[in-house]
Amino acid sequence: MKMNKSVLQRGIIFILCICILFSVCPVYAFAAESQKEKIVRIGVPDDTYDKINGNGKRSGYGYEYLQKIAGYTGWNYEYVDCTWENCFDKLKNDELDMIEGISYTEERAETMLFSAIPMGDERYYVYVKPDHIDISSSDTASFNGKKIGVLMGYLSEMVLNEWEKKYDLHTQHVNVSNNEDALKKIADGEIDAFVSLEDSRLDGYGMVALTNLGSSKIYFAIGQSHSDLKTELDNAMRRITDDDPYYADELHKQFLSVDSVYFLTGEEQKWLSEHGKIKLESKENVGTTFTVTIPLEIDHNAEKEQQKKVEKPDLSGKSVLLVEDNELNLEIAKMLLEYEKMVVTTAENGKEAVDIVSQSVPGRFDFIFMDIMMPVMDGLEAARQIRTLNRIDTKEIPIIAMTANAFQDDIRDCIDAGMNAHIAKPIDSKKIEDTLQLVLKQKMQ
Repeated sequence: MKMNKSVLQRGIIFILCICILFSVCPVYAFAAESQKEKIVRIGVPDDTYDKINGNGKRSGYGYEYLQKIAGYTGWNYEYVDCTWENCFDKLKNDELDMIEGISYTEERAETMLFSAIPMGDERYYVYVKPDHIDISSSDTASFNGKKIGVLMGYLSEMVLNEWEKKYDLHTQHVNVSNNEDALKKIADGEIDAFVSLEDSRLDGYGMVALTNLGSSKIYFAIGQSHSDLKTELDNAMRRITDDDPYYADELHKQFLSVDSVYFLTGEEQKWLSEHGKIKLESKENVGTTFTVTIPLEIDHNAEKEQQKKVEKPDLSGKSVLLVEDNELNLEIAKMLLEYEKMVVTTAENGKEAVDIVSQSVPGRFDFIFMDIMMPVMDGLEAARQIRTLNRIDTKEIPIIAMTANAFQDDIRDCIDAGMNAHIAKPIDSKKIEDTLQLVLKQKMQ
């Protein structure tokens, strides 16, 4: 009888263990399922921001940015090739989750979501052959009557139209479907130049970027039914910006940045032919080399001039208005200025800066350091409004631009807006000191 009772007890314990096991396993299974990495389907309409090499390896601005985002979200990606014609349809039909490199429009915002922070800037350039010297970036009138290849009816032509309107130019637009088509038309002599997004690869085809037409913000576009993805994406992009304020700028320099080429005017070419020579070598898929030879006399006083000690400007007590929307950038710049014993007043956008200046007593500020890309009012517009205030001091106060865009056209835009100088980000004490020394020297002249 004792034996039977013992067997019964063991049987009950065994059954209880089985029940407990089966009740716990589903919990583990659910936990494992919830911890699986999320797969996000990415639409790639062209290879501007996402390229694949011969070994099938991806790279590019958009690819690297997404990998950075994945470090904050844990996402995995499935890349879906599509054309501009069907990419948006796939996003609407939930065949895609996101598309990279999309310009914002109110019409598109009705059918899709956009990241709160821009993915970056897309810049439009006029590209030419280096031997096409009858078009010059220093003489915009030289564009009149030229045949310009452009994707007609799209944003690139709108940017070209605005640029032509700004400089009162009249060119002939020729439709090109893509850069490959544009390169063929250049080779066949059907066009003199063409408009393209900034693309460093065009240098390999013997093309040079002549002038910057303008730029627009680009974003990640998200399917309208995926607001959860947008929330995760926005949080990740904010954290990236906080952790590394110059991440997007560095990425742009690595994958997209091109150098504008300054072509000589007819008068400059005449002078060069009389005083020197210029040699040009261009190889397809290699690049272009310019060699300029100009005979110059030796300056025997150069060493003496170099030995003269350059006096460091006394900046202590100078009053500065620092205008910057990025909190980290603001703190860094404020620290550098205060290190020079300057008195710093801050503003978070252009409108706030204009209000501060207009309400201040004349002569309060000795300098204004102005960021360019800011919400509410950008730095260029703020500089224009400060210059038009009905006060003598606002006509003369030095305004120094602070921006990551260091192209010649960007600097020209700053000067046209009434600014005196330009500092390329990231800024440091040496840049501040050199720029202020230059500005003070100009003021004394």
